[in-house]
Order: sequence, then structure tokens, then C-alpha cells
Amino acid sequence: MNNYKINNINDKLKLPFELFSIDVIKSRLEELKKEDNPISNFYELDKATKKKIRENGYQDNARFFAYIKFLNVNGDKYGLVGGKTNYTSPDLDFSKDYGNSLTSFARKFLSDKDLNWDDTIIIIEHIPTNNKESDNEMTLFIECFLQREFNLFDC
Repeated sequence: MNNYKINNINDKLKLPFELFSIDVIKSRLEELKKEDNPISNFYELDKATKKKIRENGYQDNARFFAYIKFLNVNGDKYGLVGGKTNYTSPDLDFSKDYGNSLTSFARKFLSDKDLNWDDTIIIIEHIPTNNKESDNEMTLFIECFLQREFNLFDC
């Protein structure tokens, strides 16, 4: 785990945050798979194979999934973003351009520190649900949990 600060946002925000390595994250996800919770499976892909997300998914009725994207620091992978998207058109953007957005803290961090995304993505699947609304709700719950558990940004 490494500690970092985000600087130069509004010249006021200088809060420390801790990054978790991919090994720590995968170990915790393994523990969560064994417990009674909505996380049922996870697997690792890279940016080049993200088109195969649906092929690797085990649920035919799943519409959404949670994910973690990583940054690369001297060859080491650290979780940076936790989010949710859909299987049919996953929006896993690896841009560093934060433009005028006030909420793209992950991209601002990468840009300010001259760091890059890693090609790694961890897909987190949940227990099956009956309909689109509960599928969305389940995935949103997992997304929020991942962000809290691993100090991840939401974009």
C-alpha cells in the first residue's frame, strides 16, 4: 500500500489517501467470495481483451457488473477506480483527460503525478437477480462497497 495526496485542486484540497495493491485487492475479493454476500465471482482482464467481458461472464441474465481499474507505479498495480457498467456496452475509459470536470479526481491524479493506467481490469460479478432493476441495485451496492473498501475513486 502506498500513501499519496491529491494536490492543486482548488488550492485547498490536500487530503492523504492510501492505494491498495492488486494482490491485496484480489486476496480480499477471494475472502468475500466465501462469505455470505452478493459478490459471487471475480476475474481479471486487460484492456486489450475487454471486448470479451460478456464471454467470460457466467450469468446470462446479468445486465451490469462492477469493476476495478488500476494504475501502474513502477510496474506495480494499484487500484484507483471502482465503478459499474453494463455487459452489452461496457464504458471502461482509460483516458487521462479530465478536461473541465470537477469530479474526475482519478484522471487528475494520474495527470498531476504523470502516472498511467494499467491495462488490468478486475470484473466483479454478483449473485443472480430476477430483473434489471434489482440487477442494477445489486451492482451499485457492490460498486459503493468496493470504493469504500479499497479507497477507490468513482471516475
